[in-house]
Amino acid sequence: MTSGGLETPSPLKELVWGGTVSTTAAVLLFSGGLEALQRMAIAAALPFTAIMLLMCYSLLKGVRYEFLYERDEKNSPRN
Repeated sequence: MTSGGLETPSPLKELVWGGTVSTTAAVLLFSGGLEALQRMAIAAALPFTAIMLLMCYSLLKGVRYEFLYERDEKNSPRN
């Protein structure tokens, strides 16, 4: 997102992001130990659970549509 679509971001951006992630992990580790770090990882992953559930629903809906479409194609008379 911050690299404007480039596959290789500038070294400064890599350094800033690496420092941000490392600092966040270090602060959580020192303030609450490993348990705080694990809780933060779970809390950060929670929104992706909702997205994955929506994707599963959409996939099921698409597969059901394809099944019904194929069944209707086989049963319809050809001209």
